[in-house]
Amino acid sequence: MTANSKRRRRKTQPQPPAFSPLEHARGLAFVFLIVGCLAILTAAAFVDAYVSRPSRPNYIALDLIKRQTRVRISTTTIMTQVVSTPADRARGLSGRASLAANHGMLFLFDKADYYGFWMPDMKFNLDIVFIRDGKIVDLVENLPAPLAGQAPETYFPRAAADRVLEVNAGTVKAGNWKIGEAALITSL
Repeated sequence: MTANSKRRRRKTQPQPPAFSPLEHARGLAFVFLIVGCLAILTAAAFVDAYVSRPSRPNYIALDLIKRQTRVRISTTTIMTQVVSTPADRARGLSGRASLAANHGMLFLFDKADYYGFWMPDMKFNLDIVFIRDGKIVDLVENLPAPLAGQAPETYFPRAAADRVLEVNAGTVKAGNWKIGEAALITSL
């Protein structure tokens, strides 16, 4: 054996292939593209899940959600203020001194149900008209405003309703409105 043959040869580790600067830049751009897309998707999911949307009945045309509409029952036309949010529904006509003749408040709901109505802090008597699918399903006439310090009663319809119209007491009687009669609601 010669001296050269006695020497042990070192094993060399395989080296990864070297990337050119252009290939390295392309790789970094791809990583940034993926991270950016994930950030956009995360932000979109957050906005969709946590940003509140206005409460709107899902089957009402958007032009009907205007603040005022016209309700025609028989030969009577009532100009109405529309309320469709929970806060507006809870407040209703409370605190108002009066309501002009042939004016009212129209409550919109997403689905028909037995919604209860009460009259806290009311200053005048009311008629309540419960409507479903464009027809009157119940009428409650001449509801008295509660006296000072008196707890207001809650009034429920006999049939499920998806619209409720509050008008001055005596309007139902004056118009001779009946259950089953059409209630045409149009935007201004």
